[in-house]
Amino acid sequence: MRVTGIGWAGATSDNYQASRDFLSEKLGLALEFEANKSVVAHFRPPSGQLLELYGPSTQYREHEKFDWFDGHALAFDVDNLETAHQEMLDRGVHFIHEIETWKDEAWCMFLGPENQLLQIQTGGSQSPEATDKGAKLLGFSWAGVVMHDFEGAIRFFSQVMEMPLARQEDGKESAQFWLADGHLYEVFGPKHSWSQLMEHLTIGFQVEDVQQVRAALEKAGVEFVAEAETSSYGHEFAFFRDLDTYLYALWKPGKSGQRPWGVRPIFTT
Repeated sequence: MRVTGIGWAGATSDNYQASRDFLSEKLGLALEFEANKSVVAHFRPPSGQLLELYGPSTQYREHEKFDWFDGHALAFDVDNLETAHQEMLDRGVHFIHEIETWKDEAWCMFLGPENQLLQIQTGGSQSPEATDKGAKLLGFSWAGVVMHDFEGAIRFFSQVMEMPLARQEDGKESAQFWLADGHLYEVFGPKHSWSQLMEHLTIGFQVEDVQQVRAALEKAGVEFVAEAETSSYGHEFAFFRDLDTYLYALWKPGKSGQRPWGVRPIFTT
């Protein structure tokens, strides 16, 4: 199987209207679709990826398969969904439903390490909208998660999902998985300095200038939880919380030379 990138993210909220307004008005994400009866909203950044917000009364959150949905969920794009689904089944992965389809999209949710809700999919991302030049948040090209069983999580993503492990730092308990589209998925252990900060899966929105976008979002009332950081690889981060206290990040990847050969950022500046 081949995991190519991050194509979808889902977020739950018990305060749907306020969370909807936070994403659209404060973060400036384009509202693509909203279904009032099921309380679900779709936000589509210029990258073409989908961020989906679920309120408390949506049929999805009432369904038993979403018992594990608390905070954020994430979908990895794969080049062949049926092949990936069968290979993961053969390796003992617990899928919580069969492959579902809508138009040219197909997806299937499964439980990752420590019952993290994840998904594999094809056709979920649309072509980037070149016309949205004023967008501050270009798309989500980074995600990070803290796992209590750090070594077990690395084995799952590298061996079961065959995601390319680019770097592992045991002393700092961090591991980087660079995907073909230039997206970065990071796993951290309980001893990492971010372990107390990241209670759930954290989504990172790529921006052209972290400090500039941070200043604009702070002016709009967004709460940042720490000063902006620059990693030893040149990646820039600034963490903030939404109204449900879920953690997000502004993220600017480092220079291309600090990535594995052939991997480039999906959103160039």
